[in-house]
Amino acid sequence: MAALEQVFQQPFRFAHAAEPAWVDSVESIALQLSATPVPPLPLDAEELGFIYLHSSLHAHAGAIAHALRTVTGVKRWVGTASPGVIAGHAAYEDVPGIAVMLGTFPGGSIRFFSEVSPLPRLDLLDRSTPWWTALVSGHVGRTEARETLRHISALLGSGFLFGGLTGRPGPGRVMPVFTGQESNAAGLLGGVAFRVDSGSRVHVRMATAFQPMGEPHQITETHDNVIMELDGKGAKSVLDSDYLVKPGNRPAELLQALNNAPEMLVDAGVYEPVRVAISQNNRQQMDNLADFELTSLEDVEPLSGALCLKLEEGAELPRTGRVRFCTYDPEHARGELGRVLGLLCEDILREGRNVRGALYISSRHRVPAIFPSLADELFRVRQALTPLGAFPMVGYQSEAELFHDFHHHHAGMVTLFTD
Repeated sequence: MAALEQVFQQPFRFAHAAEPAWVDSVESIALQLSATPVPPLPLDAEELGFIYLHSSLHAHAGAIAHALRTVTGVKRWVGTASPGVIAGHAAYEDVPGIAVMLGTFPGGSIRFFSEVSPLPRLDLLDRSTPWWTALVSGHVGRTEARETLRHISALLGSGFLFGGLTGRPGPGRVMPVFTGQESNAAGLLGGVAFRVDSGSRVHVRMATAFQPMGEPHQITETHDNVIMELDGKGAKSVLDSDYLVKPGNRPAELLQALNNAPEMLVDAGVYEPVRVAISQNNRQQMDNLADFELTSLEDVEPLSGALCLKLEEGAELPRTGRVRFCTYDPEHARGELGRVLGLLCEDILREGRNVRGALYISSRHRVPAIFPSLADELFRVRQALTPLGAFPMVGYQSEAELFHDFHHHHAGMVTLFTD
């Protein structure tokens, strides 16, 4: 086996620390990384640094990145700051943790980008691009984020991007985002794109926290953000059939209100837990909710039977296509995480690939609603991935998870880098 191929099978380097002073954490990280000597980087290879900081360190982000570049020799980094930082088997929720992972990739297989330095446009003749997928970070409060995500997606060969958006550490501030040699605190979306080939394969899976109800339904009449009919029937009656009647565990007075005073259900917030998965076409089976955008109900019209959806800015409700109703379910979320990671392990083992490093991005809202702590969630993730052996993992808590080119919430997402 060629020496270069061996380099791209080696695990990523990894270190973390949570000292009271960030300079001491950087020193500790430098010592951890230097404890295992590494050979010189081959000419046809490049190193990428992943960095995740606890949000309490956001004001020092630029200085921390500069210090890490100095002590590691790695010039280009990707990452952000968050209230929860994942570092190996540790989770820093209330302490100023810093997690670092250094990965070696084939030369020319990664490219940093941001809104001010975007990816190149697709070739107009054959629409080819070497950039297959991308890891994206940024600020969740950006009103034009959806349009920007769609633009990034359109420049990728797969159209698929992944990552997570963070919030504000304080009034008038946003979390820093690291892209290459830059570390901006303006909330700009950016990250790194990957050319997926030998030595730089990327596997991403996401577990949602929503339980599907009933079967997918065909949209048969809409207006703006309002669904009037599904399967040729009043939209509300179809929702009620999936949500209120079929579960079979609704109290009699609720079912009576369904028939006699439906406006009471709306006023009482009975429909608030409902989410609507939207498919833009009629061919997808809608079994995996991670593949579809979920939105909530803005209003339910008891008389007309119309459903008003709370769409994000720039989103459109398809005039044809399908929807599937679902509801938030912590118990289902725990089971879904194990199921998704189990299938991921099966795929990696079947392909005979070697995991070199991993990222885990978890919604901030999963703790304590689904898991008692980030540490408990991380333990379950590591336990589910045990068949793949030992490898470093870093990550963070997000306000909104990115999977495809739209937002998710309450989700947990694993990314594996393999040879």
